[in-house]
Amino acid sequence: MTADLDRALAALRRHLLPFLFVLYVIAYLDRVNVSYAAAGVSKDLGLNSASYGFAAGIFFLGYVLLEIPSNLILDRVGARRWIGRILLSWGVIAALMAFMTTAAQFNGLRLLLGVAEAGFFPGIILYLSRWVPEAQRARTLAGFMLAIPVAGLLGGPLSAALLSMHGWLSPAEADALEQVLQQESQQRQSSAGHIQGLAALWGDRRLWLLAVLYLGISTSFYGFSFWIPRFVGAALA
Repeated sequence: MTADLDRALAALRRHLLPFLFVLYVIAYLDRVNVSYAAAGVSKDLGLNSASYGFAAGIFFLGYVLLEIPSNLILDRVGARRWIGRILLSWGVIAALMAFMTTAAQFNGLRLLLGVAEAGFFPGIILYLSRWVPEAQRARTLAGFMLAIPVAGLLGGPLSAALLSMHGWLSPAEADALEQVLQQESQQRQSSAGHIQGLAALWGDRRLWLLAVLYLGISTSFYGFSFWIPRFVGAALA
């Protein structure tokens, strides 16, 4: 069983992770690439530094408000449909930015982009949890999140061929993986410390501590991403 499980996990990383990695690269570029066009957009739309910062940041209002509902819908309708919806809607909204002519349109499209993308990252985490056992999940998630520095390094969208989701696990590999995931699911359901419902979750101090920590990380990262091109441009002028 161990050998079958190892082969199954290797097949998962080989066939599934690259596609998800590319999607996350595109998602990050989709959020922060406005910084590369900040000078031109600000000039064309009559934005000052404050209004540009507001437009850049309003993305997260829609993202935060819809993130949890989006994940609940994903759990109900399935990852294939809902993640597909996320990709389609954010692509349409990003394309509409080519036609904006006013600051109000810029603000509205940035807000809608956050709404469209809401749930993508936690949805992928939930999706991977359905495929990868807990013992191997950290390594898989680390590979997925490498997309963040890669997106910053490349500074432009990457393309990748769609990978087939069918036929790459043998029956023995699929059975070995399914057994481990079912055991973990049963252990979580029978655990005395299992959190029941969202109400109990909101009262968990660890949730709020992690939220504050992640807020600091995100604020630093996005603040740097949105403003560094303008600082560099001003320094070189």
